[in-house]
Amino acid sequence: MSYVLLLIVITVSNVKSSELKKFTISNYTEKVHPAPLIEDRFTELKGNITNNFKLRNGVTSPFYQWEGGIIPYEIRGSFSNHELHILELAKSMYLKYTCIQLIPRTTQDVYLTFNNLGPLDCVSSSVGKSGTNNHIWLNHEGCFNGVALLVHELMHVVGFFHEHSRYDRDSYVTILWNNIQFNQRHNFQIQAGVTYGLPYDYDSLTHYAPYSYSGNNEWTIIPKDMNYLNRIGQRIGFSKLDITKINIMYNCPDKTNQLNLQDGYIYQL
Repeated sequence: MSYVLLLIVITVSNVKSSELKKFTISNYTEKVHPAPLIEDRFTELKGNITNNFKLRNGVTSPFYQWEGGIIPYEIRGSFSNHELHILELAKSMYLKYTCIQLIPRTTQDVYLTFNNLGPLDCVSSSVGKSGTNNHIWLNHEGCFNGVALLVHELMHVVGFFHEHSRYDRDSYVTILWNNIQFNQRHNFQIQAGVTYGLPYDYDSLTHYAPYSYSGNNEWTIIPKDMNYLNRIGQRIGFSKLDITKINIMYNCPDKTNQLNLQDGYIYQL
């Protein structure tokens, strides 16, 4: 059944977020078999941003933003043709919907490295540009189980932390602290940052799913409005507000206007 669902998502460019419940996959451990669509009962694969950076929903200082939206990158390690193809698809998604361009590095001092040489799974090293040392580690086969997982990690590199860390999140979701793995509770902390005046986005590609980092197979985060329960944590594509805030951060709101995006849809290639 999972294989059939994956084919459906690949062949449909835009998916109504109200229909995400059709793609929910439950009762699996993400480290072993990451779901290609909705991240649900999982433990370790979720993008776990390192703590050496002040985490926030959107970085406020231009110092942490990539100049002109250009992200030079290098590839280190040995990636299969399939994995390199997923990387190209992720680049194309940013090019289609945002002003962000990922280009092969030439002589740039500050750049991003896609690396599978270290011990970490699907992890981005920081939120936004951080000195010369910017990494995305992609050591687990599940990192390439659908393009949206990589697009999610790149949203951190672009400059965004998780949606559920917004200052106003307690008006929209409930965090069930006793169910969260103790060493992962920092991923649920509220962080200072800019929201650009945009509403809370249950459909964001950066939002956690109900069982994220659960230590007891119970919910860790649930919406105040339970109609959104099967929508949070989607890993299919950009939401309208994901695209909007990236283009605001990088001073190209006209790009969003040209796309004529609709509310309640998830956007893919």
